[in-house]
Amino acid sequence: MGVVVNMKKLYTFLGMGKLSECIYCYGGVKATPTPFIQLALVELLAAMGDPVEQVVLLATKKTMETRNTEFAAAWQASGITVPYRYLEVVDVPDEENLWILFDQVYQDFNAYDQVYFDITHGFRSFPFAVFPIIHYARQLKDIKVGKILYGNFEARTVEDSYILAPVNDLTDLISLLDWTYGVTSFLETGDAKGMIRLAEQEGLRAQQKGVKNSFQSKKLALQMEKFNQSMATSRGASFGREVRELQRHLGEALENEVAYSRPLAALLDKVIDKISAFTGDPVLDPFYAVKWCIEHDYIQQAYILLSEHVITVFCKLLAVDDQSFECREAVRRGIRIGGKYSQAEWEKHLSNTCSDLTYQAMSCLADYREMTKTIDALFELRNDLSHAEQARHNKQTPKKIISEIQRFADELEPFFQSASQKLHEQKVEVSK
Repeated sequence: MGVVVNMKKLYTFLGMGKLSECIYCYGGVKATPTPFIQLALVELLAAMGDPVEQVVLLATKKTMETRNTEFAAAWQASGITVPYRYLEVVDVPDEENLWILFDQVYQDFNAYDQVYFDITHGFRSFPFAVFPIIHYARQLKDIKVGKILYGNFEARTVEDSYILAPVNDLTDLISLLDWTYGVTSFLETGDAKGMIRLAEQEGLRAQQKGVKNSFQSKKLALQMEKFNQSMATSRGASFGREVRELQRHLGEALENEVAYSRPLAALLDKVIDKISAFTGDPVLDPFYAVKWCIEHDYIQQAYILLSEHVITVFCKLLAVDDQSFECREAVRRGIRIGGKYSQAEWEKHLSNTCSDLTYQAMSCLADYREMTKTIDALFELRNDLSHAEQARHNKQTPKKIISEIQRFADELEPFFQSASQKLHEQKVEVSK
């Protein structure tokens, strides 16, 4: 389904201040000389293939009484056929009236309008209200933002006795707010869908302007989503690849001044910091994935990753294939027996079907005796968590489960650090 647009409206403040005739310039196009920015913007937007269908003049009662005759005459003389109308607004820019202005403008929006805002003659602090109004209306009325413009008369120049004033496009400020929200949402929840939508919009706009590499931000957002999906689906074996790809995309982003503005690059620094713990360590990286899941409320995933990673690390310590189902089951059995019973009781709990690997796992666990209670409690939680509270015993509240998994992660961190160090030393020894 394409973008639905009800009407393209230009909202513009009509001020009481002294006006000087000038030529407003925007996007390489010069408007007809006029003291009224409103006439210039209607002309400039039409010339750039983005015509508006209605102009809404935000004006106080006094402004309407004082300026109406002059403005109406200029509008008629220009030959512009776009209709305009007044929207009376409050005239005192205090805190209470800012909220009144907010409501006055918001109520004037129709669902799916595409709005353009000119804040050139905004009354003191009123232009600051434009941004929250737009953000609010986008959420509740699905309005689209055309442009936010400012006729910068202060930056005027003189050419052939004519005054030229640039029109500044401030639309990127809305985009930056959106990206700030998108990055923050990813950091807090792991969800990158909002960033993907933003990247698609930004990419299309940039492509229309002929900017190269305009879809770089979409590639980054998609990789952020893939990274999050790997966590959400407990991809303990393959998530490392997604981490490395995300780190690569982020590194490229900071070097690409075309696709990423400086403020956006600063936001991405936050993402880099967030995943800086992932260094490629085969023991610690999966543990940090557990911590990521806990921080982002992926509790079931955190449990699965943590319990399976304990088995993976023991497989590595025993130098067996951690991707082999048979090896993992033998090691799992050894960990359960070694965690529940003392060494003197091992033999009576070993069945004839237990392999040598099971016994080796039990012996290996003995080297980490201080962790056995935690590891045993970790595996005991499985029935309650994995069977949707249908087990008849040891049912726990959600708060308790979250607290327990956090505790397991905290208490097992020294184990993973020790195992990482031991495996690294073994690797160094072998390479000599």
